[in-house]
Amino acid sequence: MVNQSKGLPKRSSFLKQILDGGDHSMTGSYIPHCWMTLRRWQEAQTLSRGLITAREYTVIDDALASIINQLRQKKREIYGRPEAYARAHEDSVQALSREVDKVAMTRVRLETLRFQRISLADVYGDYAHRPEVLAEGLGRWTRQAENTLQHQLAMAPPIGSEKDQFGSPHEQVVGAPHSLDLDLIG
Repeated sequence: MVNQSKGLPKRSSFLKQILDGGDHSMTGSYIPHCWMTLRRWQEAQTLSRGLITAREYTVIDDALASIINQLRQKKREIYGRPEAYARAHEDSVQALSREVDKVAMTRVRLETLRFQRISLADVYGDYAHRPEVLAEGLGRWTRQAENTLQHQLAMAPPIGSEKDQFGSPHEQVVGAPHSLDLDLIG
């Protein structure tokens, strides 16, 4: 199997999990991320563009292509060994093949997101059909300074920072846990 222990991905140390606990709190993570998602959808709707930018698409697609190549390389390594070894690891080869298919499907879905346009109804639901109520609510919302601050928009972390995951997607090791958050890509 690909870097798993009893079917689960290998995790960070217990202490690291505790220190990263803020990533799983309502006020420290979930609410700000919901806010960023709303702002992103608003921006996509206002600018009549897809949910992901051309740069985001390129970075993510390149990373996914790299992952597929690494998985295929791992299969070639297994088949490059003696036949008895390859037969003994057939389950691993099948798992690698399934993973290649899943990543390829992700690339197809990414392509559709690239061109998907967002409507008012996508962002505001039923309120899109009630323009007077929507205008009143949005007016009240935008008058609150914290809702229009630029620094709250999702941005990529500084290059070289601990959270910079996009310096080189080719450094990611097959099977190593990796988070990919569209909102972190500028």
